[in-house]
Amino acid sequence: MLGNWCQVLGIEWPDTFTVRTPTNGGLHLYFRAPAGCTIGSVSGGRTALGTGIDTRGPGRGGWGGYVIGPGSVVGGKQYMIERDGSIAELPNWIAERLTEWRTKPLGRAPHGLGIN
Repeated sequence: MLGNWCQVLGIEWPDTFTVRTPTNGGLHLYFRAPAGCTIGSVSGGRTALGTGIDTRGPGRGGWGGYVIGPGSVVGGKQYMIERDGSIAELPNWIAERLTEWRTKPLGRAPHGLGIN
């Protein structure tokens, strides 16, 4: 799903610390949120990024969340580092979508992104 956004927007896949989940082959991409940008924790495809993309952040008012870190074992399977490097600043295009979707509709997403 994030790859679809990158393709539609004509941007590169985010170059940041990434962990592969053992249960469904998903990825956890780690970012630093810019000052003044509050990102909450949302799952179930209810973010402006679309189905299958959850967010975890400190949120506000107790709406924060957590991720299972690399090396953790769940169900006998290990979370593995996929890309070992620096944690990048949250890209503006992601920050804008995650902060604006709570206050106003963003309209329809580009075809194939599964966002209403």
